[in-house]
Amino acid sequence: MKTTISLLSGFLLGSFVSFGGTSAPDFEESLSSAAGPSPWSCRVALYGWVQALEGDVSARGISTHVDAGFDDILRNLDLAVMGVIEIGYGKWSLFANSSYVELGVSEPTPFGLVAPSFDVNLTEFLGNYALAYEVMRTDSKRLDVYAGARVTWLDLE
Repeated sequence: MKTTISLLSGFLLGSFVSFGGTSAPDFEESLSSAAGPSPWSCRVALYGWVQALEGDVSARGISTHVDAGFDDILRNLDLAVMGVIEIGYGKWSLFANSSYVELGVSEPTPFGLVAPSFDVNLTEFLGNYALAYEVMRTDSKRLDVYAGARVTWLDLE
């Protein structure tokens, strides 16, 4: 039986208990008033995509139609990790958005011809990396310009 690893993102948010009747300021309030707002920022998120695959695949002159729904992909999923991180300082920021997926399937061949089973293993890495500069910000809008690179790596056996 295949082991399916699924990652769930979640954060447990805690709160500090404040005692009534004290006149001392909150810890964060005293830090922000003493140092001012920090120019550093950081955002991290784990996420997942619901995907399906449909089309034609050819190898060495042999073509076949592929139609794999979300349920098929989830059933054959070995590992999926997806996430994004953005680190900023003032108007500048760096971000990385990456995903890594491993899929594997083993199906019996018709009548056991040539080989008793047909095994397919797919490993995929996608990464987007960029340096951004904030050109404009209002209360409801933000405009950044950025330059970066996209990396795609695919291994199919």
